[in-house]
Amino acid sequence: MLLGTPAAYALARFRFRRPNNQNLTIWFLSQRVLPPIVTVVPVFMMMRQLHLLDTRLALVIVNITFNLPLVVTIMRQGFLDIPIELEEAALVDGANHGHVFWHISMRLAIPCLMASMLISTAYTWNEFL
Repeated sequence: MLLGTPAAYALARFRFRRPNNQNLTIWFLSQRVLPPIVTVVPVFMMMRQLHLLDTRLALVIVNITFNLPLVVTIMRQGFLDIPIELEEAALVDGANHGHVFWHISMRLAIPCLMASMLISTAYTWNEFL
């Protein structure tokens, strides 16, 4: 949630040149298409090399890796649904982008934040069953 929400806001509100927003969005969506079982051997080798086998940190890293694209996709759509005029009005009144993100956009995107949190929690919970 902490990494995906600012990334989704950036994808929804700012324009990137080299990898444009459409390509980045498709890349995030394509990560959900990949079956998690395909990544077992590379993740195992990476965790062994980092000496993180049988640790909670390894579980956290793997769950963040698999849930991040879902959070970015849901939150990006939520930020796109918020009228840009509200943010522009705050910028005209003297707020910076961080202030606009935290005090306006995040408060209006709470339903999307809760939905992505519940879905991510359900996916993580199912991993342990």
